[in-house]
Amino acid sequence: MILVQISDTHLGFPGAVDPERALERAVRQILAIEPSPAAVLVSGDLTHNGSPEEYQRLRQLLSPLTMPVHPLMGNHDKRQALREAFADHAPLHNGRETVDYSVDCAGLRLICLDSCKPDSDAGQLLPEQLTWLRAQLEAGAGAATMVALHHPPFPCGMDQFDLICLPPADRQAFAQTLEGVRGLEGVMCGHIHRPIVGRVGTVPAMVCPSVFLQSQLNLKPQGALRLIPGGVGLAVHIYTPGQPLLTHIQALDGD
Repeated sequence: MILVQISDTHLGFPGAVDPERALERAVRQILAIEPSPAAVLVSGDLTHNGSPEEYQRLRQLLSPLTMPVHPLMGNHDKRQALREAFADHAPLHNGRETVDYSVDCAGLRLICLDSCKPDSDAGQLLPEQLTWLRAQLEAGAGAATMVALHHPPFPCGMDQFDLICLPPADRQAFAQTLEGVRGLEGVMCGHIHRPIVGRVGTVPAMVCPSVFLQSQLNLKPQGALRLIPGGVGLAVHIYTPGQPLLTHIQALDGD
Protein backbone atom coordinates (compact mmCIF):
# COMPACT_ATOMS: atom_id res chain seq x y z
CA MET A 1 0.00 0.00 0.00
CA ILE A 2 1.33 3.42 -0.99
CA LEU A 3 0.26 6.63 0.76
CA VAL A 4 1.64 9.87 -0.65
CA GLN A 5 2.04 12.88 1.63
CA ILE A 6 2.31 16.44 0.36
CA SER A 7 2.46 19.44 2.61
CA ASP A 8 2.40 23.22 2.90
CA THR A 9 1.00 24.04 -0.53
CA HIS A 10 0.17 27.62 0.58
CA LEU A 11 -2.15 28.50 -2.30
CA GLY A 12 -2.53 32.28 -2.37
CA PHE A 13 1.02 32.98 -1.19
CA PRO A 14 2.19 36.34 -2.59
CA GLY A 15 5.68 36.03 -3.98
CA ALA A 16 7.93 35.25 -6.89
CA VAL A 17 7.37 31.48 -6.63
CA ASP A 18 3.95 30.39 -7.85
CA PRO A 19 2.31 27.90 -5.44
CA GLU A 20 -0.19 26.81 -8.10
CA ARG A 21 2.55 25.67 -10.48
CA ALA A 22 4.22 23.88 -7.57
CA LEU A 23 1.03 21.97 -6.76
CA GLU A 24 0.41 21.13 -10.41
CA ARG A 25 3.92 19.68 -10.57
CA ALA A 26 3.28 17.59 -7.44
CA VAL A 27 0.00 16.26 -8.83
CA ARG A 28 1.70 15.21 -12.08
CA GLN A 29 4.36 13.37 -10.13
CA ILE A 30 1.80 11.59 -7.93
CA LEU A 31 -0.07 10.41 -11.02
CA ALA A 32 3.16 8.98 -12.42
CA ILE A 33 3.78 6.72 -9.38
CA GLU A 34 3.31 3.00 -10.07
CA PRO A 35 1.55 1.19 -8.55
CA SER A 36 -0.96 3.96 -8.03
CA PRO A 37 -1.10 5.29 -4.45
CA ALA A 38 -4.12 4.33 -2.34
CA ALA A 39 -4.56 7.88 -1.02
CA VAL A 40 -2.94 11.29 -0.67
CA LEU A 41 -2.50 13.11 2.65
CA VAL A 42 -2.17 16.90 2.48
CA SER A 43 -0.64 17.73 5.85
CA GLY A 44 -1.70 21.31 6.44
CA ASP A 45 -1.31 24.87 5.22
CA LEU A 46 -3.29 23.99 2.14
CA THR A 47 -3.90 27.70 1.57
CA HIS A 48 -2.08 30.80 2.73
CA ASN A 49 -5.04 32.95 3.79
CA GLY A 50 -7.84 30.40 4.29
CA SER A 51 -10.19 32.10 1.82
CA PRO A 52 -12.99 30.18 0.07
CA GLU A 53 -11.51 31.18 -3.29
CA GLU A 54 -8.15 29.65 -2.40
CA TYR A 55 -9.80 26.39 -1.33
CA GLN A 56 -11.87 26.31 -4.52
CA ARG A 57 -8.70 26.65 -6.58
CA LEU A 58 -7.04 23.98 -4.44
CA ARG A 59 -9.82 21.52 -5.25
CA GLN A 60 -9.47 22.31 -8.95
CA LEU A 61 -5.75 21.65 -8.90
CA LEU A 62 -6.21 18.39 -6.96
CA SER A 63 -9.05 17.19 -9.20
CA PRO A 64 -6.83 15.13 -11.56
CA LEU A 65 -5.98 12.81 -8.67
CA THR A 66 -7.88 9.55 -8.98
CA MET A 67 -7.39 8.44 -5.38
CA PRO A 68 -8.92 9.82 -2.12
CA VAL A 69 -7.38 13.04 -0.79
CA HIS A 70 -7.32 13.53 2.99
CA PRO A 71 -6.75 17.16 4.09
CA LEU A 72 -5.24 18.18 7.41
CA MET A 73 -5.58 21.52 9.17
CA GLY A 74 -2.54 23.82 9.24
CA ASN A 75 -2.04 27.14 10.98
CA HIS A 76 -2.81 29.04 7.75
CA ASP A 77 -6.07 27.14 7.23
CA LYS A 78 -9.61 28.00 8.35
CA ARG A 79 -11.77 25.20 9.71
CA GLN A 80 -15.12 26.27 8.28
CA ALA A 81 -13.72 27.12 4.86
CA LEU A 82 -11.82 23.83 4.74
CA ARG A 83 -14.94 21.86 5.61
CA GLU A 84 -16.99 23.72 3.02
CA ALA A 85 -14.40 23.10 0.33
CA PHE A 86 -14.31 19.37 1.19
CA ALA A 87 -18.05 18.98 1.69
CA ASP A 88 -17.79 15.54 0.05
CA HIS A 89 -15.25 14.29 2.61
CA ALA A 90 -17.59 12.89 5.26
CA PRO A 91 -15.03 12.30 8.07
CA LEU A 92 -14.25 16.04 8.22
CA HIS A 93 -17.79 16.74 9.38
CA ASN A 94 -17.51 15.23 12.84
CA GLY A 95 -19.79 17.62 14.74
CA ARG A 96 -16.85 18.92 16.80
CA GLU A 97 -14.89 22.13 16.50
CA THR A 98 -11.51 20.55 15.75
CA VAL A 99 -11.04 18.72 12.48
CA ASP A 100 -9.98 15.30 13.78
CA TYR A 101 -10.88 12.12 11.93
CA SER A 102 -9.89 8.57 11.13
CA VAL A 103 -9.98 6.84 7.73
CA ASP A 104 -8.90 3.50 6.28
CA CYS A 105 -6.31 3.60 3.49
CA ALA A 106 -6.30 0.12 1.97
CA GLY A 107 -5.64 -1.59 5.30
CA LEU A 108 -3.67 1.19 6.99
CA ARG A 109 -5.53 3.38 9.49
CA LEU A 110 -4.81 7.09 9.14
CA ILE A 111 -5.72 9.24 12.16
CA CYS A 112 -5.62 12.97 11.43
CA LEU A 113 -5.38 15.50 14.26
CA ASP A 114 -6.10 19.23 14.12
CA SER A 115 -3.11 20.72 15.96
CA CYS A 116 -4.03 24.35 15.27
CA LYS A 117 -4.35 27.08 17.86
CA PRO A 118 -6.66 29.93 16.78
CA ASP A 119 -4.85 33.16 15.79
CA SER A 120 -1.43 31.60 16.30
CA ASP A 121 1.24 29.95 14.16
CA ALA A 122 2.03 27.68 17.10
CA GLY A 123 0.18 24.46 17.72
CA GLN A 124 -1.77 22.84 20.51
CA LEU A 125 -3.52 19.58 21.36
CA LEU A 126 -6.49 19.88 23.68
CA PRO A 127 -7.13 17.27 26.41
CA GLU A 128 -10.38 16.23 24.72
CA GLN A 129 -8.49 15.63 21.47
CA LEU A 130 -6.02 13.35 23.22
CA THR A 131 -8.89 11.48 24.88
CA TRP A 132 -10.47 11.01 21.43
CA LEU A 133 -7.11 9.90 20.00
CA ARG A 134 -6.54 7.34 22.75
CA ALA A 135 -10.02 5.90 22.17
CA GLN A 136 -9.29 5.62 18.44
CA LEU A 137 -5.98 3.91 19.09
CA GLU A 138 -7.45 1.48 21.60
CA ALA A 139 -10.37 0.66 19.30
CA GLY A 140 -7.93 -0.35 16.57
CA ALA A 141 -5.22 -1.82 18.79
CA GLY A 142 -2.92 -4.04 16.74
CA ALA A 143 -4.04 -2.60 13.39
CA ALA A 144 -1.39 -0.80 11.36
CA THR A 145 -1.88 2.92 12.10
CA MET A 146 -0.33 6.25 11.21
CA VAL A 147 -1.07 9.47 13.09
CA ALA A 148 -0.81 12.77 11.19
CA LEU A 149 -0.78 16.35 12.48
CA HIS A 150 0.56 19.60 11.07
CA HIS A 151 2.79 20.74 13.94
CA PRO A 152 5.70 18.42 14.76
CA PRO A 153 5.39 16.92 18.28
CA PHE A 154 9.17 16.87 18.76
CA PRO A 155 11.87 19.59 18.74
CA CYS A 156 13.33 20.16 15.29
CA GLY A 157 16.55 21.86 16.40
CA MET A 158 15.72 25.18 14.76
CA ASP A 159 14.84 27.60 17.55
CA GLN A 160 12.42 29.85 15.69
CA PHE A 161 10.47 26.88 14.34
CA ASP A 162 10.40 25.17 17.74
CA LEU A 163 8.66 28.27 19.11
CA ILE A 164 5.77 27.71 16.68
CA CYS A 165 5.47 23.93 16.99
CA LEU A 166 3.72 22.09 19.82
CA PRO A 167 4.64 23.37 23.30
CA PRO A 168 6.60 20.96 25.53
CA ALA A 169 3.60 20.06 27.72
CA ASP A 170 1.53 19.12 24.67
CA ARG A 171 4.42 17.11 23.21
CA GLN A 172 4.70 15.17 26.45
CA ALA A 173 0.95 14.53 26.67
CA PHE A 174 0.89 13.39 23.04
CA ALA A 175 3.80 10.99 23.63
CA GLN A 176 2.04 9.55 26.69
CA THR A 177 -1.11 9.02 24.64
CA LEU A 178 0.84 6.97 22.08
CA GLU A 179 2.75 4.98 24.68
CA GLY A 180 2.32 1.22 24.43
CA VAL A 181 -0.02 1.27 21.42
CA ARG A 182 0.40 -1.81 19.25
CA GLY A 183 0.45 -1.37 15.49
CA LEU A 184 1.51 2.28 15.49
CA GLU A 185 3.74 2.70 12.44
CA GLY A 186 4.63 6.37 12.65
CA VAL A 187 3.73 10.03 13.12
CA MET A 188 3.63 12.26 10.04
CA CYS A 189 3.83 16.08 10.13
CA GLY A 190 4.35 19.22 8.05
CA HIS A 191 4.88 22.88 8.98
CA ILE A 192 8.71 23.04 8.87
CA HIS A 193 9.08 23.00 5.05
CA ARG A 194 11.98 20.53 5.10
CA PRO A 195 12.39 16.78 5.69
CA ILE A 196 13.20 15.90 9.30
CA VAL A 197 13.28 12.52 11.05
CA GLY A 198 12.68 12.20 14.78
CA ARG A 199 10.80 10.22 17.41
CA VAL A 200 7.84 10.59 19.71
CA GLY A 201 8.75 8.32 22.59
CA THR A 202 9.57 5.07 20.79
CA VAL A 203 7.47 5.89 17.71
CA PRO A 204 9.24 7.00 14.50
CA ALA A 205 8.21 10.48 13.37
CA MET A 206 8.96 12.57 10.30
CA VAL A 207 8.30 15.96 8.78
CA CYS A 208 7.35 16.06 5.11
CA PRO A 209 8.99 18.73 2.95
CA SER A 210 6.85 21.39 1.33
CA VAL A 211 5.99 21.08 -2.37
CA PHE A 212 6.31 24.88 -2.58
CA LEU A 213 9.24 26.43 -0.67
CA GLN A 214 11.90 24.91 1.54
CA SER A 215 13.09 26.31 4.86
CA GLN A 216 16.81 26.98 4.95
CA LEU A 217 18.66 25.00 7.61
CA ASN A 218 19.70 27.37 10.40
CA LEU A 219 20.85 25.76 13.64
CA LYS A 220 22.14 28.96 15.23
CA PRO A 221 20.47 29.96 18.52
CA GLN A 222 17.50 32.15 17.62
CA GLY A 223 18.48 31.83 13.95
CA ALA A 224 16.17 33.56 11.49
CA LEU A 225 13.66 31.61 9.40
CA ARG A 226 14.05 31.83 5.65
CA LEU A 227 12.05 30.09 2.90
CA ILE A 228 13.90 29.46 -0.34
CA PRO A 229 13.09 27.90 -3.75
CA GLY A 230 14.42 24.46 -4.53
CA GLY A 231 14.79 21.29 -2.54
CA VAL A 232 11.03 20.76 -2.41
CA GLY A 233 9.44 17.34 -2.51
CA LEU A 234 6.88 14.88 -1.22
CA ALA A 235 6.88 11.74 0.92
CA VAL A 236 5.98 8.29 -0.37
CA HIS A 237 5.00 5.98 2.50
CA ILE A 238 5.00 2.26 1.70
CA TYR A 239 3.26 -0.20 4.01
CA THR A 240 3.52 -3.97 3.60
CA PRO A 241 1.83 -6.12 6.28
CA GLY A 242 4.40 -7.67 8.58
CA GLN A 243 7.12 -5.23 7.59
CA PRO A 244 8.13 -1.81 8.98
CA LEU A 245 6.76 1.27 7.28
CA LEU A 246 9.11 2.67 4.63
CA THR A 247 9.25 6.33 3.61
CA HIS A 248 10.92 7.77 0.54
CA ILE A 249 11.43 11.53 0.24
CA GLN A 250 10.99 12.24 -3.45
CA ALA A 251 12.28 15.49 -4.95
CA LEU A 252 9.89 17.19 -7.35
CA ASP A 253 10.93 17.29 -10.97
CA GLY A 254 11.41 20.66 -12.62
CA ASP A 255 8.86 22.08 -15.04
